Amino acid sequence: MARAKARPKRRVKGPMEAAMTPQALRRIRETLRLTQEQFAEQMGVQPLTIGLWETGKTPISKSRALAIVGLAAKLSGRLSIETDIAS
Repeated sequence: MARAKARPKRRVKGPMEAAMTPQALRRIRETLRLTQEQFAEQMGVQPLTIGLWETGKTPISKSRALAIVGLAAKLSGRLSIETDIAS
């Protein structure tokens, strides 16, 4: 009796991975007014990694997506305070 070949499991994106698209990442970075180099420094990764994420050539892991959201919240609060002080 011939055995059927097992199909490879398809990876299903989790809610954070699906929500953090390359376009969303770029929009976050640009909203924070950071270059890829500055954003990479804040994230603790190489600038090349940011470019790969933003072009979709490398997927953004759930843990990195959470870190990006946390960094954006932290920096957007700082930008808000700096804007208030400058006014």
